[in-house]
Amino acid sequence: MTCEETGSVTWLGPGVLGTATPAAWNATVLYSDCSGSAIEAGKPHPVQMVLNGTETVQCEGPTTDHQGTGVLTWSDGTTSTVREEQINATMSGDSGEGEFAVTIDSGNYTGYKFVDKTTLTFSEGVCPGVAAGTFTGTLTMFPES
Repeated sequence: MTCEETGSVTWLGPGVLGTATPAAWNATVLYSDCSGSAIEAGKPHPVQMVLNGTETVQCEGPTTDHQGTGVLTWSDGTTSTVREEQINATMSGDSGEGEFAVTIDSGNYTGYKFVDKTTLTFSEGVCPGVAAGTFTGTLTMFPES
């Protein structure tokens, strides 16, 4: 299954600084235009995911130690608990690129994983000190391994 995604992220505290600094974050992701055999079979697809986590982030350079947990809401109204880890991410100028692995721990598709590939743009202020961003990307789900 693949889905398009849009979302927003907020960094708590002082926001993203000029040097690599641990930061807490909150993110909301909305999914649309899902396709694939699960969709064709009428199975549930993701609608929204809300996550909270931590990472070490900076205005220019790699983001590290990104991890979070949250709740994924499905098209059938049910929810799943999920956990997210970083594959890779980096910031440059007023934007960033990231790839994140999400594991579904309960509910629909328990044990499945998906990868979110995103492009982030700061939406509030300039770095250092920016505290919010928006992103677009693609979710690709993989069967239980």
